[in-house]
Amino acid sequence: MIIMLFEIKIGIVILAGLIAAYTDYRTGYIYDWLNYSFIVLGAILAFFSPNILWAFGQAVIIFALGYVFYRTGKIGGGDIKFFAGLALFFPFFNGLPFILVTLVLASVLAMLFYGIYYLVLLLKKPNKQVIQSIIISLVVALILFVLFIVFSYWYLAIIIFVFGFFALTSLLLKDLIMQRFYRKEILLSKLLNDDLVDMNALSKKHSKIKKISTIEMFPLEPKSFKELKKLLPKDAKLFVYRNLPVFGPFIALGIILGFIILSFVNLGFLI
Repeated sequence: MIIMLFEIKIGIVILAGLIAAYTDYRTGYIYDWLNYSFIVLGAILAFFSPNILWAFGQAVIIFALGYVFYRTGKIGGGDIKFFAGLALFFPFFNGLPFILVTLVLASVLAMLFYGIYYLVLLLKKPNKQVIQSIIISLVVALILFVLFIVFSYWYLAIIIFVFGFFALTSLLLKDLIMQRFYRKEILLSKLLNDDLVDMNALSKKHSKIKKISTIEMFPLEPKSFKELKKLLPKDAKLFVYRNLPVFGPFIALGIILGFIILSFVNLGFLI
């Protein structure tokens, strides 16, 4: 019975991850109908787990920390809810925090994919910043490569070099990527309630805006959305960030790889 429940939970998590990946890719959203169903079912099944306290504890922590990242425009609300549900299903898998393993794998895959994708796009019209970032990233990645070779971690050296190069390049070029591919100027009348508003730029034009927020990418809540429209003239223009990179497909890959790796590879040396 316990083994069957364990396998059912794995199947549910993978299925939910694939649905989340599909909806996020197609629409840019992981919908609440999926997340809330996932959370409720995870909460029910958590009562049949010996790690029930860990499950609910991790879910609460994810909501709390995730909200901070959401309010600063670093992660979508749907991603946070999905991770909370995942923690309820599997606070641990083969002795390791499954949410942490999934998050690391998903983040690595996303940084590699988007690092390569945007670097190719930026190299079509390279500027001084792009060239400098590539050189700095290459030097740092080579240093890491040499260090891993010296300390006999040769099997990780190539992975660290590739990931280090593209991850660092993405970080150094983050502002340029956001400006070139996602930042758009729109009329106030075209503002959507799920837009990420560049409050920093807006507050420089309209000092009253500072009392709402000066966070660079600020997702508006209904209250602040209405307040913003009251403070600005109807013909005002503002910058927003739209159609941001999706994370759902990488969460699904992180889940699947996490189950495979933790089932067949001993990662006990990492803790």
